[in-house]
Amino acid sequence: AVYRLVEDPACAPILVGDTVQDRAFMLIDGMLQTVQPPEVRAALYRALARIPGVTVVQGATDAAGRRGVALARAAAIEGPGSSGWLRLEAILDSHSHRYLGARHVVTRDHFTPDTPSGSKGTWFRKGQVLVSRAQVALAVVDAPCQRPGETTTCASYVETTWVAGVSSPGRP
Repeated sequence: AVYRLVEDPACAPILVGDTVQDRAFMLIDGMLQTVQPPEVRAALYRALARIPGVTVVQGATDAAGRRGVALARAAAIEGPGSSGWLRLEAILDSHSHRYLGARHVVTRDHFTPDTPSGSKGTWFRKGQVLVSRAQVALAVVDAPCQRPGETTTCASYVETTWVAGVSSPGRP
């Protein structure tokens, strides 16, 4: 079912040169970030493990500093001959298998050349973490933008956090 979704022409590539397997990995990672019944979550873990090239990485660390085990896959971005320099990781707790977060890790030095938009190119160094996320809470809430244990609405959250640039009303 995941492959049917990501093979649909309306499902645009995520990155230049990505593959159906990359999109499947990213879709499942995104689904793991949501509330799922235990049997669906288990099916998603099994589906991740069936994607070609998925391996296990011990000792992966999420953005909150928690260590776990990652289901990882080398991304095939930027087309033939340049793939394999970036690893996508979905990090799970080693004991409970609860989803902890995700990382994108550079696995070998890589240079991305100039782009048509005028970029001068970018060097990526082995071991560099390009993306790091941590899921510290997951709950069903009553409204969009509401966080577990809070009553904040989208409008007030955006106004106080992004527009005013403060962490709470009236505080710089």
